[in-house]
Amino acid sequence: MYYNFQRNSMKTLATLAFGAIVIYVLLVYTYRITTEETARINIENKVTSFEFNKLQNCPLHKKMYYFLKVYKTGSSTLGLILLNHALENDIFLGFPDHRFGQFMPTLSFSENQVINRHEGNVRMIVHHSVFNQTEVEKVIPRSQCSLYVSLLRNVYDVFESRVNFFGWSKSLKLTGNNTENAEYILSNIQKIHAAHIGKVEEFKLYQLGNWYLRQFTGTKEIYGKYRKSIVESKLKELDEVFDIVLINERYDEGLIILRDMAGWTNDDIAYKSQRVREKKKPNFSFTYKKNISDYLYADKMIYQHFYDKFDKMVDAYGRHKMRLEVEKFQQYNQNKNMQCKNNSRLKDYCERMQNGIVSLFGRIQSHQFSQKIKS
Repeated sequence: MYYNFQRNSMKTLATLAFGAIVIYVLLVYTYRITTEETARINIENKVTSFEFNKLQNCPLHKKMYYFLKVYKTGSSTLGLILLNHALENDIFLGFPDHRFGQFMPTLSFSENQVINRHEGNVRMIVHHSVFNQTEVEKVIPRSQCSLYVSLLRNVYDVFESRVNFFGWSKSLKLTGNNTENAEYILSNIQKIHAAHIGKVEEFKLYQLGNWYLRQFTGTKEIYGKYRKSIVESKLKELDEVFDIVLINERYDEGLIILRDMAGWTNDDIAYKSQRVREKKKPNFSFTYKKNISDYLYADKMIYQHFYDKFDKMVDAYGRHKMRLEVEKFQQYNQNKNMQCKNNSRLKDYCERMQNGIVSLFGRIQSHQFSQKIKS
């Protein structure tokens, strides 16, 4: 009898212990889910209240835009979207003292480069120059009615695209395809740099180096493992300035966020891709990727930082909501591009998108000049 009592007691204790473990696990799981959900809501509230709706309450005549255009990232397409919006809404565009209508990529941006800064209220700057926050803010002050925008592309693809676009394969008399040429250049980058330093302009050497670091910060590091702490410090400064840095590989998602930030519609962000090469996705070797990590360490770090930040923005926006918005926009964009073939009402828009960004720069400049004469 005593044995049965002892055995029953052990069963009861075991049951209670098991129950306690189950309750503990449930409590821990519930706490974790609640904590994660609270953190997500906090992030969403923070971003939604400031970023996603930033310009929606600003009058059209007060909205201002700054776009740092980075070579071979898809920036011509985004620049065209912004310029198209400027033309259709009479937004006064700042122009450089340069015959090609674009700010020089070799120079740090300066207020003095904007030749029409005294002729009206400049409310948009689109340029390739090295970013200079102090000088930019003299033209496009940071405020609740201004957007600072840029665009990046993964470092593997952008290096391959850049060295071929700027003619390095031709000048080095390489006979491989674009990917093979890029891999050769990267494997021999120190020799190539040493052979050309002092013989070609500085701008051409930067095409082989940490271009993102150069254009965003003005730092003159060509290649190599630039100190991580310095890059991190620069990134913190840039985070305070840029409202959104779009990611080429997630182009339409970025346009949706930009649309909402600016208080635009799908019509404002409709586009036809500019200067895109039709080709298969490059299959880069392990050595190429390792060399990128060694020589373009800073650029890879900058890209990854803004990619991670963008991904968090999409999280806060809501991935399901984003997927639906992208689907609706892509359908709208496809329909609008199809209408270019047979809708006379869209003829002007379609020609602007077809002729490209340099042509549109010239058209806006002529339009602003004619408005100045009328006034």
